[in-house]
Amino acid sequence: MAEQFSLGLSSGSLRRLDIERGTTEDGRQYCWGYWDTYANSLKPEFNTMLTGYIRRIGVRQTEYKSKKSNQLLIEVLAGPTSYRIKAGLESAAGKNLVCAIAVLTQERLAKPVSIRVRPGDDDKVVLVTLFQGDEMVRGLPWPGDVTALRTAYKRAKQHLEVMQFDENGRVIRN
Repeated sequence: MAEQFSLGLSSGSLRRLDIERGTTEDGRQYCWGYWDTYANSLKPEFNTMLTGYIRRIGVRQTEYKSKKSNQLLIEVLAGPTSYRIKAGLESAAGKNLVCAIAVLTQERLAKPVSIRVRPGDDDKVVLVTLFQGDEMVRGLPWPGDVTALRTAYKRAKQHLEVMQFDENGRVIRN
């Protein structure tokens, strides 16, 4: 039976990474931040790449700037730590992630991927690229409407739902 995606905390170490562009007081730019539970705030993360196994993908409805919004959540196992990556589903970063994951077969999802973030042309845009080894994952074309984006998301989710993982997060071969 495939694992179910849960928005609650899982056992083991879980670190939340939000894809969000910003600049520190000393002028350093970052494209994601990690949630510091002790300070109850988002802290800049200056690493631009995370490599691990994509385990889950999900969407939850939330409110952003007093409007209903869909938030993309992706869980990645990198060593002993699970990361929950969060981005707006309809943001450039969210679309890049969904479209890239949608083309990965189950065989490719059984191997680690690297997620790279970098600033876009606009001062709020973050671009995300997936790599497997040295190869860039060429995702589906960006959807022109929400219906096409949902279809790409469902395709990505279907590939992950049928996969099973051992206690270390590695894919179990059937």
